[in-house]
Amino acid sequence: LDSSLINIDPSIGSCSITDASCLDSAASARNYEPEIMGSVVAAGILEYLSNDGWNADGSINRNGDGPCTANCRAFSDTTGYEPVIGDLDRWQPLQEDNGKGFY
Repeated sequence: LDSSLINIDPSIGSCSITDASCLDSAASARNYEPEIMGSVVAAGILEYLSNDGWNADGSINRNGDGPCTANCRAFSDTTGYEPVIGDLDRWQPLQEDNGKGFY
């Protein structure tokens, strides 16, 4: 995810996404304005995306059992699958990458 596109209200940033009373307090202080409610929803979505197993930020290693330390590509495979090179009837990974998830 491109962090330059993310603008979460600072009062939400201090809350854990599982702390409903903190989130409610922050939203209440801003009179439940659409901007603060959008920040609450966005924080929840970002938290979910960071732990959903799709490896959107490339932080999980190839075997899925630890942090990535080299060649960390967004949405990279974490199953350890080894393609059979040359067998066009089997799935082959594309090696193109724009750094944002396109291969």
